[in-house]
Amino acid sequence: MMSRVVFAGFAIALGFCLVLSAAAGPFDPDEMINLDKMKPRGTWEDVIWPDTLDLSDRARIALEGALTLNPDPAHHYIYAAGFGFQGGPQPMGLEWFHSMSYLQSIPYARTMSGSEANMDAEAAMMRVHLENLSDDGMLYWPETADEKQGTTAYQKNGFSVFTMVLTWYERDKNPAWLDLARLMTTNLVHDYPPGPGVLVPHLPVIVDDRAYYPPECTFDRKGVVLTSGRGKSNYQPGEEPQEDRSGVEQAARWYVTTGPIGAVAALYRYTGDTSRLELAQRLVRFALKPSMWYLGSSYTPQNGITEEGVPCNEHGMHHGHMTCNVHNMVYLLDYAVAFHDDSLKQMMREGFDYFINNSVKRMGYIFHGGETDFTAYYMALGVRLTDAGLADCWDDIDSIVRNRLVEQQFTDLDVMRRFAGNNPKHDPILKRYLGGFGVALGTTLWTTVFGSNSQSGAYGLYHAWHAITRFDHGVATVNLFLNRASPWMNVASWLPYEGKVELTNKQAHTADVRIPGWLELDDVKTSINGLPVEPSRAGHHLIFRKLKPGDIIRLEFDQPESVDRYYVPSNQRKLAIHLRGSTVLDLSPRDHDPTVIPMMMREHMKGHKAPMHKVRRFASENILPLQ
Repeated sequence: MMSRVVFAGFAIALGFCLVLSAAAGPFDPDEMINLDKMKPRGTWEDVIWPDTLDLSDRARIALEGALTLNPDPAHHYIYAAGFGFQGGPQPMGLEWFHSMSYLQSIPYARTMSGSEANMDAEAAMMRVHLENLSDDGMLYWPETADEKQGTTAYQKNGFSVFTMVLTWYERDKNPAWLDLARLMTTNLVHDYPPGPGVLVPHLPVIVDDRAYYPPECTFDRKGVVLTSGRGKSNYQPGEEPQEDRSGVEQAARWYVTTGPIGAVAALYRYTGDTSRLELAQRLVRFALKPSMWYLGSSYTPQNGITEEGVPCNEHGMHHGHMTCNVHNMVYLLDYAVAFHDDSLKQMMREGFDYFINNSVKRMGYIFHGGETDFTAYYMALGVRLTDAGLADCWDDIDSIVRNRLVEQQFTDLDVMRRFAGNNPKHDPILKRYLGGFGVALGTTLWTTVFGSNSQSGAYGLYHAWHAITRFDHGVATVNLFLNRASPWMNVASWLPYEGKVELTNKQAHTADVRIPGWLELDDVKTSINGLPVEPSRAGHHLIFRKLKPGDIIRLEFDQPESVDRYYVPSNQRKLAIHLRGSTVLDLSPRDHDPTVIPMMMREHMKGHKAPMHKVRRFASENILPLQ
């Protein structure tokens, strides 16, 4: 054990040395990174709770494992693209592609869990980004396996604004982060002097009323284009993509628009800056081209229109790269909300419905959406649609987080060890990836932790945790029956063992409790401090008024059980799905492939008495907004 600690300390020190050797950027890391202010703010509580799904503990496992131990301090804190463990460790190459998103998911996980683990590593990651930022507002990559060193991409530069920069601003309120966001967003427009190898003298490229950045291309400081190192592409660098399936990942809309559109909308929310609004409008027009939305394996005028003659691009209907598509929709929605584009809002709502209607909703499984990246961002889209008043997606979110998202997380070291050959010497490297997320198809999980999925999994956990309960002007809302400690109210859930939820009030004078759609209001028995009460009703909500600190609201109900049968394409057969309430208890028939991990092995949940445990839980006082 001591040798591992010494090695870890040496690795972090080595990482600091590598970082400190980088060229200075326009922002001094010593003035931006404050370890004390990085600590989560809140209070710890000892609670006796049902031992049921607790998202804060899953965030802690991710934080103390894959989120902070996967990035390699010996290589500028670049994370491993993946780590397979079938028959033994199989680490993949390093990539920089989502590193800025780690610097969003780590603060989210700290907010949920209260953990201060590996803060030096988190600070060093941010230092790498700041010291590789140029005066021109572009983030040029250091050593990396997936792109050429010293190049940049406008897509990821835009992502950096609302992932790492504004998330860190919300944590410490240092106005320098806003200055950094302004610099990076303003410089999404560049002019390059003519010269050898310069492909496009002006970025973005303006075509009629729209604009685009060449997708899957990186640029050095002189504007020389370099095709991405992520694989062979059917895209000719410089040309306007003619359909969404252009490029290596066949997701041109995502590569061209998501980061810059998200940056412009985010900066506007914080500062009112509209200096790049025309750019965002042009990018949105590119994103809404008919060829960016289609049904089928590729775009033709015929499959850009449904059988009924409805244009897919007007209603958010599409096939293709499901993860990139839904990620793009999250930030198109952010833009639509920020700039009051009601047509685009409704398009994103219809796109959400299109996904959910091609799924087993109660299982939380969207067909063709096996990556955790998809699961997390689809759930985030549902939360944001609901918050924007465009839908009520809470039942969908509940099913996804209970039955899909948490099943795609690796939290059991024994399982990983068994698939890796039961050799104790593998434990140190397995622990580096514990808490990470992977890819699941149907009812099984691949034996690979993926770097991008690990950061997006934590992002998804945060959206669900954030939504459990909110507080405003003395009113606590409860949207999901999941465990959470908060400064205004604790939520303790006995589901799925028992139909019981307790709300321990701290600050609220009113509680607005949403009742799930699978439960009838008349079937809920309610009490405060053991005395029966008749709360008011508003839609499918119960309203408890005149609350005092220390009041305990109890809801009790019977959970309906059923065995539903659905055809699941990835399994190529119908599955019998045993549900209690919204929780899947079992599936049949099961796959017997020894190379994959069976999901939803939940025999222990079939009991009718919830196990109890005494645990410490963190009630965060600084709830970071959803970015």
